[in-house]
Amino acid sequence: MHTLYLDPEFFREVQQVQAALVEAGFPAPRPVRSTDRVSVEEWVDRGEFRDAHEGDVRRAMASTLARLVELASRGVRPRRASLHPEGDLWPKPHNALFDFEATAAGAEWIDAIGAQAAAVERVGREVVGHLDWAAKHVRFDEELQPTAVYDWDSITTELEPVVAGQAAASFTYTEELDLPVARWPTPNESGAFLAEYERARGAEFDERARRTAGAACVYLLAYASRCHHAVGGAAADIQLEAHADVFL
Repeated sequence: MHTLYLDPEFFREVQQVQAALVEAGFPAPRPVRSTDRVSVEEWVDRGEFRDAHEGDVRRAMASTLARLVELASRGVRPRRASLHPEGDLWPKPHNALFDFEATAAGAEWIDAIGAQAAAVERVGREVVGHLDWAAKHVRFDEELQPTAVYDWDSITTELEPVVAGQAAASFTYTEELDLPVARWPTPNESGAFLAEYERARGAEFDERARRTAGAACVYLLAYASRCHHAVGGAAADIQLEAHADVFL
C-alpha cells in the first residue's frame, strides 16, 4: 500500500525494473500488478536477515547494491516524485509523527550539519538505485548470497554517488534480528561500505563524486537525527557529528 506517492506510472515502471531484474537472476520479488496505491508482487521469504555490522555481511550488502544498480540502470528509469519543497532544508517527513517545525528548538546543531551537507556539489552519473538500502530489506543464504530484496518503492533514478552515500548511512539499519544491534553505522563502517561499493562496481569514484557520496551519507544521518529529535529520541546515538567530521 503506497501512502507517500500517488503515481501509477512510477509504480508501473518500478515493476518493469523488478521484472527485468528477476529475468537477470537478481533476487527481486516477481511483480504481479500495480495500481495508483497498491503494488502486488510474489511472496519471497527465503534466507535470513543478517547483522550488517559484520564485515562479510557489509561487503555482501555493498556488492548486492552495486549489482542492483548495474542491472536496473539498463532499461526504464523510474523517477519518484520529490517530497522536498524547493528552498527547504528538509523533505516532507515520511511519517506524521515527525513534526520538524514544532520541535525545532534544540535541533539547531542538526540543521547546521544538514545544511552543510546539502550545500556540497552533487555530481555523478544517473543510475537507477535503491534509496533505503538497509539490512532490514535484504535476506541472505548461508553463503551470503542474497535471496530476497524488499522495499521496491524506494527505487528511483538518482546520481550514483548519492545512492551509494545514502546506503553507507543506512545499510546497518534493522529491526529484524532477535538480538539487539546498533541501528546506525560508525563513520569507519560507512567509509568501509563506500570503499566496498567502489570495488564491487569496478572503479573508484573521483574526488568530487566521493565528496558527493560523503555528503549524501551525512545528510541522511542528519535527517534521521532530526526525526529522532522530533520524538524525543537520543539523536547523538546516530553519530552525526562524527560522520560530519569525516565526510564533510
